[in-house]
Parts: sequence; structure tokens; C-alpha cells
Amino acid sequence: MGKNGDIKLHEFTIGLNGKTSIMFDKFCGDMKNKPQPEEKLYLTSNMELMLPNANVMSFLCAINTDSVIKRIYGKKYKEMCQAVLSYTSVNPDEILITRKGKPVIFTGLSTTEGLSVADGVPRLPKGIPNPTKRPVLALPWEMEFNISILDNESFKESDILRLFKIGGIMVGLGTFRGVHGKFEITKWEEHK
Repeated sequence: MGKNGDIKLHEFTIGLNGKTSIMFDKFCGDMKNKPQPEEKLYLTSNMELMLPNANVMSFLCAINTDSVIKRIYGKKYKEMCQAVLSYTSVNPDEILITRKGKPVIFTGLSTTEGLSVADGVPRLPKGIPNPTKRPVLALPWEMEFNISILDNESFKESDILRLFKIGGIMVGLGTFRGVHGKFEITKWEEHK
């Protein structure tokens, strides 16, 4: 906290550089009809490949699925997840995925550089196989976004940086995290 009890907001720009391919599996709202792989991509209105900021927050602090905090904090993870959700925000809503500094423009699965389809058979509860096809973007990929952290009693900015550093290798972004979406931090700059 600042002087006079003011709560200070710290804002950072964070840059990530992919270390493994990143897989996409956007929920299309219909479990009965199998969506086509290209429907599982996150695209801007200009057909640029992006990742919603909610995916970054899920990477950090999802309670129902795998997240960095869930892996690191053990039984107390729910408290930390709630704290990060309360005091942290990621912007913009649509985080562009770039390749060598340029947006990845979707022109088709067979024509967009580095984009392919992976066949897989994830298991549903009770081991029921669920054959699916998902789009995957090969290396290189990178992204840059802003993160805001409000002063609080639960964690410091350095804790969030640590979560990104560890989580980039341990968990990753996108779907099938841990295999796909691994990254390293290339930028962590505080706004003045």
C-alpha cells in the first residue's frame, strides 16, 4: 500500500516466447456435432490468431482444471487462486499470437504457415475415448500482453513473475497444457 492507505496498481508488459507448439480447442457450444478443427481456433475479426485473456488467467489460477497455482500450492491452492483472480487482470481481451513479430493470419489449415491438425483420443470420465482433431501452431510463436496487479496481502508482483516462469515450463498455454503451449518469458517491464 502507498502512503495514506492508497492501494497501488502495478502494471507490467509481459512477453512470451513459445518453447513447444501450442494447441487450440475453443468450445463451440455443441457437444453433439463435432466442430471442424478450424472452428476450434481463436480468431480476431481480422482472422488473426489470438488467445483470450481468460486462457492466461486459467493458466495461472484455474480451480477446475490444471493451473500453475494448483500444481504449486497444494491443498491451499483455492485461496491463492481466488486472490490472484481478485487482484490481477490481463489485457487486452484478445492477445495476438505472432510469428517472428507479425500476426498469424488464418487463411486455412493447409495454407497458414505452421498450422496443422493433430489427431488425438482424450479420455472422458470413466476412460471413455473421445476421438478429436485439434489445430496446432508449430514454433516459432510469441505473444505480448499487459498484466495489472493490485497491492494485496496475499502475494507480490514477484510471485506472479515466478508463476509465469515456472508455469511456462510446467503447465503452458492453450489446451493439452503440459505437452503443448510451453513458453519462456522474454519481457517483464513495469509501466512507469
